[in-house]
Amino acid sequence: MQAQEAIKELSYDNTAYGGKCTKEVRETAINALEKQNQKKPVYIGGDGIRYTDLYRCPNCGQGFTGTGIADYCYHCGQKLDWSE
Repeated sequence: MQAQEAIKELSYDNTAYGGKCTKEVRETAINALEKQNQKKPVYIGGDGIRYTDLYRCPNCGQGFTGTGIADYCYHCGQKLDWSE
């Protein structure tokens, strides 16, 4: 099952997965699955230190430096897309 299919299934009411999922479990699972969808980091600018660039996570808004340094946000786990 793909992430989008799982999100769709979990988005239904209490009948999702035979009614065995609580609301909190469904919301946690949906949030985790949505973080697997790649998002481009938000470029903030250069900080002048060792020619690094500043970026902000598109999901949690936390900052980090570099380019292509991580596939996931260090703070929230959002998958990052570094493609042009």
